[in-house]
Amino acid sequence: ANGDIYKGYLKGTDKHGLGTSISKFYIYVGNFVNNIMNGKGTLTRVGEGTYDGKFVLGLLNSRGKFYNTELNNHYEGDWRDGKKHGRGRETLSDGSVYEGEFNDDFRSGFGVCVYVCGGMYNGEW
Repeated sequence: ANGDIYKGYLKGTDKHGLGTSISKFYIYVGNFVNNIMNGKGTLTRVGEGTYDGKFVLGLLNSRGKFYNTELNNHYEGDWRDGKKHGRGRETLSDGSVYEGEFNDDFRSGFGVCVYVCGGMYNGEW
């Protein structure tokens, strides 16, 4: 045994339905389909942060929130295949805020960034 703990619904031997899965790397509370995180859930990864939103086939998808405990920043917006993708708002640890488009985890397209020093960038990234 690897020490992982699961408490929730099963379909045969598979996690299926609402459940809680705990390992030394993460805690997930939410829906499973055939052992895969699928549907609404909250995933906390040790040393990284917490994501709250929708999972599709084990990856972050749709709208969701992520608080990064390592970098002390947070993001709320669209996700696709586990990456920030679409419209979102990112608040950095220094208090700067970017609101706009993301593509594969990077600022891309139109967006506005307001810096703590009072400066602002409004345009294409």
